Amino acid sequence: SIVNTESDEEAAGISPDGSNILVFVDDIFQNIYGNIYLSKRRGRSFQSLKSIGETVNSSTSIETAACISPNGETLYFASDKKGGYGGTDLYMSKLLPNGKWGKPSNLGNDINSKYNDDYPSISHDGKILYFSSEGHNSMGGYDLFKSQFSIENNKWSAPINLGYPLNNTLDNMNISFSAHWSNETETTRNKYAYVAAYRKEGFGDLDIYRVTFNSVEPLLTTITGTIIEKTPIDNSEYKTIYIYSKGDKKITCPNECYPWYDKSPGYQYKTSIYFLKGGEKKVYSSKKYPTTDPSYKFQDIKSSLIKKKNYIPPEIKYKESPLPEAMISIIDLANGTTYNYVPTKSGKYVAILTPGKYQIKVEIDEKPYEPIIKTINLYDKISFESKMKKDFVFEPLLD
Repeated sequence: SIVNTESDEEAAGISPDGSNILVFVDDIFQNIYGNIYLSKRRGRSFQSLKSIGETVNSSTSIETAACISPNGETLYFASDKKGGYGGTDLYMSKLLPNGKWGKPSNLGNDINSKYNDDYPSISHDGKILYFSSEGHNSMGGYDLFKSQFSIENNKWSAPINLGYPLNNTLDNMNISFSAHWSNETETTRNKYAYVAAYRKEGFGDLDIYRVTFNSVEPLLTTITGTIIEKTPIDNSEYKTIYIYSKGDKKITCPNECYPWYDKSPGYQYKTSIYFLKGGEKKVYSSKKYPTTDPSYKFQDIKSSLIKKKNYIPPEIKYKESPLPEAMISIIDLANGTTYNYVPTKSGKYVAILTPGKYQIKVEIDEKPYEPIIKTINLYDKISFESKMKKDFVFEPLLD
């Protein structure tokens, strides 16, 4: 792989839009001891690793983790550079016009302690910094903290411990939020996050867990649609019937020649009439046959189906009518809860649901239709949709 080698590579961070991945590289073969590299995504794959730059990486220090702000202009990283407050400290670097990262600046002793401070992660709006620390008011080992940036004071606030059960007496070192940006409030909705943690119920060592913050209201999706009946307008092709008489003998086409719904589009009937003259069988079309010669004796009439030349199928047109008598039931497949809805006179319905997997069932008791069943997924992350349209169309099967 162009990212992974025989040396140690660890994912150190990723940009909010997923276009850049930051990688911690420990390569003894190239004398690279704990530096941050970057790989840009192109299409579905990531490109070769490139050093984040000499201003960040140093041959005399170890850079363990990093993240990039949503606008791509600020890099936050952890390093044990000389001149820090102790252990690894958190630093920031601004992107210069030439595309390189500028000289790093320490985030100060409000963020950094005399112990190790590591694994920075910036919120979607760039206002909250999450990180881990052995200092401040840790419960033991590394704990997860957050600090909010004040534009007025141009500084980060005192770190707040994220508390139990996220933190415990073991090492809790990294957190990543699946934030959703709200255009209405212009803030992020950090409803869910992911952490690597030691837990008794885990599979061994560090496991990945999903965290739900109950204080944050879930996202809601409004589903609208119309329940309609779609019936075809009569597209039947009617034929001309030829009736012939010869003396007291009346000749008519067979019953199939009477007006019918055209079940064989692109074909038409050809009628042939058979006579006997002097022991020899004669055949004529239904439009032209001997009517005055008594020597011709009628024998039989036959019709056959022949293909039309240059046939163009008729356009099938439909009439749409609302079905206000429909019954709509939506089942939450996670817990079995059922919600019932009734459409308006115009066949329209509205349902408001939280993220999850649902089954929508629409039934019509008064008409011979099978129920229509659809399964939908409502996502709560970057794929969240505030509005969704789902129409249900009942139409008869044509023979």
